[in-house]
Amino acid sequence: AKRLRVKAPDNLCFVRGTQDWNDCQGEERATYLDSVVPVLAEGVRFLCGTPLESGCCVGRFLRECDLKTGAPLERTCMAAYFLSLGHLERWAKTHPSHLAIFDSFMKMAQKYNFQISLKLWHEVWVVPGNNLHLEYINCHPATGLLPWFEVEELKG
Repeated sequence: AKRLRVKAPDNLCFVRGTQDWNDCQGEERATYLDSVVPVLAEGVRFLCGTPLESGCCVGRFLRECDLKTGAPLERTCMAAYFLSLGHLERWAKTHPSHLAIFDSFMKMAQKYNFQISLKLWHEVWVVPGNNLHLEYINCHPATGLLPWFEVEELKG
């Protein structure tokens, strides 16, 4: 097996933004799925499709699944590596794609007088390079962070 290790730079930023609509019912559920999700998906497409502009090295929009059955949950997340926290903050504060996500959510929240069942959260890590271990086994050279940073082949 070919094992590669990416030598990550200092302060690489990982973000996981999660959307859980399990408790949403009726009209609130429809509003979220019809009005917010398409805008969210477009924002993730921008990030993943324009890494040099956005500073997002690699990202995915994921549907989460039950660990035991594999059945899809009513929860998604966007998981992404940014070159720095500054790149993430710049996108979140100023880019039209994130401003559109925020605006679509705020319209939904206002529509229901901020009494919504939708759960949203973000987890962000900024990691010193020597504390981040990224290994790829038998992967295509364009996988994940392989094309972005120095790579060493591991023996054995």
